[in-house]
Amino acid sequence: MKLIEKFHKMETDSKLFELGKELKLPIWDIIRYHVYVKYYYSDNDRKNLSTQPRHKIREYFGLLYQLYTFILGLLFRKGENIILSSSRYLNGNGKYFDKSIMPIIDVLGSNYLVMETILRKKVAYHYIYNLSAISRRFFPRKNIPSKYFAKINDALNQNLGENRITHNELNKIYSNYLSDYCYYKFIFRIKRTKRLIISTGNPKASLMAAKDLDIKTYLVQHAGIELDEVDYSYPKGISQHSNILFPNYVLTFGDYWCKNINVPAHHITPIGNDYFYLKPNEHSDESILIISTIIHGGELRKLTIELANQKPGLRLVYKLHPNEFHLKSEYVEYFRNSQNVKIITTETDTNTLIAKSQLVILIVSAVLYEALNQNKKVAILKKLNYKRQLTLLNFSNIYFFDSPKELPKILSAKIIKEEVNFYKPTDFRVINRLLND
Repeated sequence: MKLIEKFHKMETDSKLFELGKELKLPIWDIIRYHVYVKYYYSDNDRKNLSTQPRHKIREYFGLLYQLYTFILGLLFRKGENIILSSSRYLNGNGKYFDKSIMPIIDVLGSNYLVMETILRKKVAYHYIYNLSAISRRFFPRKNIPSKYFAKINDALNQNLGENRITHNELNKIYSNYLSDYCYYKFIFRIKRTKRLIISTGNPKASLMAAKDLDIKTYLVQHAGIELDEVDYSYPKGISQHSNILFPNYVLTFGDYWCKNINVPAHHITPIGNDYFYLKPNEHSDESILIISTIIHGGELRKLTIELANQKPGLRLVYKLHPNEFHLKSEYVEYFRNSQNVKIITTETDTNTLIAKSQLVILIVSAVLYEALNQNKKVAILKKLNYKRQLTLLNFSNIYFFDSPKELPKILSAKIIKEEVNFYKPTDFRVINRLLND
């Protein structure tokens, strides 16, 4: 049985969603993501995920400036529609933007306020920096009652073999939730917010604040949604009427998503997205594109340098994930003697890199769907959590491999033309209807 299936069974059998119901507080839903990743990733992988780049002194001055723009934004920007975003892409003007929310922004015109979770200098639209993480430092510590922890502890020990999360860790998660709840409720009140549009994770505190203020909530797809995407995936029987915090609407890139999992939204609506649907008009340069992440970088860079040494005639493009950008100098040093490896951060759009390539290599990444959308071959290295991608075995042009020795055969294989429905064109009429419903 897969981990997510065991997890769902535990949630149902132990009635974890009932915790806090008498207080109208969804205790388990607040912490379940944090518990799940304790089992999904190894200790070292979780350490990498939580590693933050060391801030430079000038960035602290930048934070003061963001505080100034935050105040101005609260005073003068419209807040009827608030968007929570993480802008990771660079446009042609050197400004960061979030592909997922662009169709929403196009419909809203100027009637929105983006709250950006990543500290940026230049963003393509009006925004304020989300200071929720900073406000937590001034919030008094609150503890999850011991009776709830005892129930969670028993459930984890009995169903997953051990409890990997401490009472102290849960208390920190709970305190952060309460802090964020106060933060968002304050902002929503003073901005008289009517709609909350989320394009980054599934932040429970913002949903509770929105629920208390009768604000409509929308979760915009920003990556792949499969069974083990615990932000979306719930056991059967869980719905909007359960003791959970989940957006009213889920807006997806196409008809493929959310079909075989329980996503407890009132409505799941494909709105499309041209940024993913449209295929760049680029000629192939026969490169091999390697898609890294901070979890998979160790395995993928070893593979890449081995491939670079074996096949010096190949052009290898190593694309860092945004959570690895602070490690760029480390990667440059690692590939210093490999002249046929080019390291990419945000200088080129991923879709363009895919279009130029003859093969995309990864372990787990939503780039897989973008590559298949362009009828590109995808080679999945059988390491770490690669089995998550086994759900796509029925699609053409996907190959699973163990070592670089298998890649020549994959490179020589013919591309099979196949229509996929991961993405559809942006449907502005549907977006208009949803936002004015």
